[in-house]
Amino acid sequence: MCAAALATLQRGGARLTNASATIVLLPTRAPISSEAAAREPLPAAPSRSVWPQTTLGQRRVAVRNGGGAAGTAGGSIALRIAFADGSRGGTFGGASEDDARNAALALDPSATDALPCGFLRASSFDAVVALGLASHCEIVTLTAIFDGYDRLIQPTDEALRRADPEELKCFFAFVDQQSYDLVVHDAKSAGTQLAITTGTTGAAAADADAARLTKVGVWQLALLDGSALPFRSSRRNSRVPKMLAHRLFPRAHYALWIDSKLRLHQPPALLRRMFLGGERGGAVFAAFRNLRRDHIDEERDWVWKHKCAQDVARCAELFGQWAAYEGEQTVPSWAQDTVAIEGSLLLQNLRAPVHNALFCNWFNEYLRHGERDQMAISYVLHRMGLTAHGANATRSVRLIEHRYHYLTKPSDRPLTLVTKLGHRSGSRRVPPR
Repeated sequence: MCAAALATLQRGGARLTNASATIVLLPTRAPISSEAAAREPLPAAPSRSVWPQTTLGQRRVAVRNGGGAAGTAGGSIALRIAFADGSRGGTFGGASEDDARNAALALDPSATDALPCGFLRASSFDAVVALGLASHCEIVTLTAIFDGYDRLIQPTDEALRRADPEELKCFFAFVDQQSYDLVVHDAKSAGTQLAITTGTTGAAAADADAARLTKVGVWQLALLDGSALPFRSSRRNSRVPKMLAHRLFPRAHYALWIDSKLRLHQPPALLRRMFLGGERGGAVFAAFRNLRRDHIDEERDWVWKHKCAQDVARCAELFGQWAAYEGEQTVPSWAQDTVAIEGSLLLQNLRAPVHNALFCNWFNEYLRHGERDQMAISYVLHRMGLTAHGANATRSVRLIEHRYHYLTKPSDRPLTLVTKLGHRSGSRRVPPR
């Protein structure tokens, strides 16, 4: 995929346009929609008692390597996106050297002409791509369940009633065998009728049997071969459909990722129109602003407090990730330019080069560090120049306002997009007979 981007000035900001996306860089301004008090020096006071007792300077141990250049904030650029092929890496995700990573984050043509973006080694996800799923879909709706941790949650009856019938043919849940067995078992126990659908049209699949998908409610189950999953970690495997929908569904135009803990209350196409807008001047990516945290350092503190404080040994990757970020940033207040988003609902324009660059960079950054993906997306948005001053720096990114958040009081929401039903407390299997 490739497109050209031409920067022009527009009312104090820069405007980048191409055939698939528009980036409007907003003029410098104060933070918007920030509901938190001014940040204290790092680390934040609530976590200072448990954060390792070292000074900021002592933690800043990574080699400075030119981080911080905003690829979309400069003058005229030509944005071309082509994905690296399997000959370039020995693992599914590959391993970018620092120089290549920095070039990709700066949208340098030397990197984006062969951008690593998963699929560098064969895996069970290749079999899904080969089926030609969603070849007829304008927007695909995606979720994933691994290790039997979650139920398969159906949209509300109202959402199903209001959705276009064609839209309802484009819901896909990625599952491993354990989750597949449990979902089918639970559906049968509840008296839910199962169906078999053909996930492809025409001759997109060589084996017609392989293209037959079990359908539970509105969801078609994309069963992944457990012997060929790209990662040992189920959490990392679940990030492939979350971050690489443009690789899995190359013919679809848009995607809605919804976490398996959420119930959808609105048709996906309505959410797309509300938060991405139209092709010209619309956003290429939309996600909830985090309701409790505004910046990357607050996200770091949350991970430390809730995931690391009781077992510091578990969090060596967190320390390394934060040290790397501080080592790349020369301005002490850099964290104030970042935003904290939630990854539970992601609206995407799969054909926009800026989207492709953002999500490939997010996936690559995620693989470099630990299994918490929010810090990675916050940093990538910052390094690509898509956020600044705690807000979006371009209309290509839509930060969905707190009033729409599923934890906001229902009476204060203008519209309920999703509700949270929660994760299961642990992995489950089909009970033995």
